[in-house]
This record gives sequence, C-alpha cells and structure tokens, in this order.
Amino acid sequence: MLIFGFDCGTVNFGVAAVDVCDKAELKAFMKKWTAKIKNLYSAESLELSKKDWLNNIVLSLELLDQELKKLINIRFVNTFQLIPKLNAETKNTVMENLSIVLNSLVATIGQPDIILIEKQMSINTTAMDIVGGIEMFFRNLKPETLADNPDIE
Repeated sequence: MLIFGFDCGTVNFGVAAVDVCDKAELKAFMKKWTAKIKNLYSAESLELSKKDWLNNIVLSLELLDQELKKLINIRFVNTFQLIPKLNAETKNTVMENLSIVLNSLVATIGQPDIILIEKQMSINTTAMDIVGGIEMFFRNLKPETLADNPDIE
C-alpha cells in the first residue's frame, strides 16, 4: 500500500512516500516481535552475563531492522520550496508550484492508496490553500470515487 504524507508549509513543503505491508503481515510481525521482546526480558535471559545479554539485544535489533525494511519501504522524503518567501507578489505562485510537485510525485512514484495531510490552522490561509489543492488534485485523479462519496451532492 502506497502512502503519501504532506506537511503543508508554504516555504518548506514536506513530502514523504512510503510503501507499507498489508494488515495481516503487520499483525503477524507484531505478534512475533512481542514474543521476542518478552523473551529478552525473561528470567532465563537476565541470568546471562551483561555482555551476552547486550549482544542478544544488538542481534535482535539488527534482525528487527531487517524485518522492518520488508514491511515499510521509504520511497521518497524531501521538502520543496513552493515560494521563496510569503508576500503579496509570490502568494499566487504557490498553487502552480504545488501542481508541479504533485504531478512529478505521481509520475515518478505512482498513485497513492492513502494520503495524509497535516491539519493547518485556519489563520494560515496559504497553508489551507495548499491543503485544499492537495485534496483537489488527488480527488481529480480518482473521479470514480465521487459517485461513492455520500458527502458530495
């Protein structure tokens, strides 16, 4: 499952794209690692020398890292400057630059299954415009979802 996340700053617009495994794989992973972590703190494990116990923890963390890389794959993380500074002259270029960034993301990474957008304060109107622009962009990529959405009349 491909997930895009956005931090809707005007000068620094943050983007992350990650592939995440399905729920069944994640549940199995959590069950397995819950047992492994409990085992690290079992009475038997605590009877080991400090050096051996720490070696077990290091080996477990290395294995955990390898398995996490199979479940969560970071495809892209970056920030973009939508405008050099916020003022009356540059504010109108935000949506143009946002469109370029979003089109480039979809063209290079693919269409996401889930989109996460940082909530913005209503006082920050430019950031709210960015949120709306992201919502509109991805809504327009999937016109078939309009018919299924009961909130749209």
